[in-house]
Amino acid sequence: MELMQSNRKSATQQSGTFDQVPTILPYPKFLPFESTPSIYNLFCYVIKHYGTDGLSVLIYRQPETDSIAVLFGDWKGNNIDIETDNPTQIVDIANKFIEYDLVKFINLMHSINIKQAQFFFAVDDNGLVLVDMQVSLNKFVGPGMIRDIFGNIYRTQEIKKIEVIDERAIEYINKGTGSYEGDIILKPSKFKMHHDQVLNSYQPLYVDVKR
Repeated sequence: MELMQSNRKSATQQSGTFDQVPTILPYPKFLPFESTPSIYNLFCYVIKHYGTDGLSVLIYRQPETDSIAVLFGDWKGNNIDIETDNPTQIVDIANKFIEYDLVKFINLMHSINIKQAQFFFAVDDNGLVLVDMQVSLNKFVGPGMIRDIFGNIYRTQEIKKIEVIDERAIEYINKGTGSYEGDIILKPSKFKMHHDQVLNSYQPLYVDVKR
C-alpha cells in the first residue's frame, strides 16, 4: 500500500497516482437556535458543545492502485503543513494522529467500504474528539453512526440526550436546565440540510445554543 501523508503541495506533486485528490472543506457554521425553527419537532441528538475550531483529516482511498492520500487542515478549510520547521500546537496534534491513530481510521474505512471521508476532530484538554464525518459535498453521517462505528476505537462527541425537540424540550432549552444546561449542539438523528430561503443557500441543519 502506498500511503501519502501530505499537505496540498506534496499531494499535488504526487497526484499522478490518483484520478483526483480532493481538497479540505471547512466545517459548517452552526445555526442559532432562536432563529432556526426547522429544528422543531425533529428527533435530535443533544450534544455537549465542542467549539468551532479543530483538526480536519481527509482520507482518500484508491483501492484500484492500493494508494491512500491523507490531507490535514483546520475547520476553516485551510491546509496544514505537517512538515513545517515551525510546528504549531495543531501541527503537533496532527503528527501524533499520524503516529497513533491514522491506521485505525484507514482500516475501518476499508472494512465498511468507504473510499473518501473527511473527519472533524475537536480539541480539548485530553486531546482529539471525533465529532463529524463528511462523506460527500452535501452529506455528513449521523451522530448515531459516529458513536456506533467509531466509539470503540476513538473518543467521540458527548451525547447528553436523544429526543424530539417539541414544545416541552424547547421550554427546557430556553431555560437551560437538565440535559440542556450549558452550551449545546442539536443535530437531527438523520442528517438534514437547512435551506435559507432568503439567500437560497443550503447547509447542514446543525443548531447551537450558547449561554
